[in-house]
Amino acid sequence: MIDPEPAGASEAGGRREEIVEIASRLFAERSYRGVGMRAIASAVGVQPASIYHHFSSKADILDAIIADVTERFIAAHLYLLDPKFVTASSMRQLVTEHVVYFWQHRIAEAVGLRELKELSVARAEHVRRSRRSYQDAWICAIQVGVSGGWLPAQNPRIAALALLSMINGVNAWYREAGPLSIAEVAEMHAEMAVTGVLGGCPEAPP
Repeated sequence: MIDPEPAGASEAGGRREEIVEIASRLFAERSYRGVGMRAIASAVGVQPASIYHHFSSKADILDAIIADVTERFIAAHLYLLDPKFVTASSMRQLVTEHVVYFWQHRIAEAVGLRELKELSVARAEHVRRSRRSYQDAWICAIQVGVSGGWLPAQNPRIAALALLSMINGVNAWYREAGPLSIAEVAEMHAEMAVTGVLGGCPEAPP
């Protein structure tokens, strides 16, 4: 049975999040082009017209999925790489939070990577710039560590790419049925990233 759309700001916000979550799953299972607005509405349990109270189009939903999973994380965490304050500890914190967050949002992240081409040219480029800003922030932070003498990385750009490749690869192999929790895996990656990939000392900088 299809329920009527609830009224009120909090209900509307909750419904919007529900639409994003369910659409993410449907896009992951069937692809963006394989899912219509009616299918999304049916899965949510509302009339198709109700979806348009929250999103103007299916592309708008995809845009929200990608913005929520990628841009929001980056915007909220760049402070940990601020050149004025970055430390080995803040790098470890960011790696830990990165691994856990993108595992928890793995479906939306997979959709965002696969379906980015379906966004408008302008929006897709905006997302790419946001991702590059994260990569560039890592490069800059590593350069700070090298200049400060607490990171011996010979090439900050290559070191940043290696680090991001390592932590972004967790979703490809991690399974919840395994012996380690995602939090434990994240902590291990944080230590390996800073002391292994970047070669920093556990206590550096003072």
